Amino acid sequence: EDRPALLVDFVLDRVGLGGRSHHTPLQLSGGQQQRVAIARALASRPRIIFADEPTGNLDTETSRQVMGFFSQLNHEEGITLVLVTHEADIAAYARRRIRFQDGRVIEDVAQEAAAA
Repeated sequence: EDRPALLVDFVLDRVGLGGRSHHTPLQLSGGQQQRVAIARALASRPRIIFADEPTGNLDTETSRQVMGFFSQLNHEEGITLVLVTHEADIAAYARRRIRFQDGRVIEDVAQEAAAA
């Protein structure tokens, strides 16, 4: 079989979108589109993922699902995640929180990560 097609199927399965490889973005919900973006990042087998407001346009339940998936990637695959967010409930998933104000670090603390 075609290796790129196998990779697409693998990463889409990994993010819970198996069987959706032929859908257009307009045929996907916001949460599904976000998971496609995560799948694209996973395709290169990264050691680190930078995510800018990864849940910014998602409802609460979909945000929890995305953050649970990120937590799973961190714990099971050892992928480091750097998240930028303005949402305290999303920041609570992190084991380390660094806050900036006016371009300066105003807080850098280790914290107990929220359960996924």
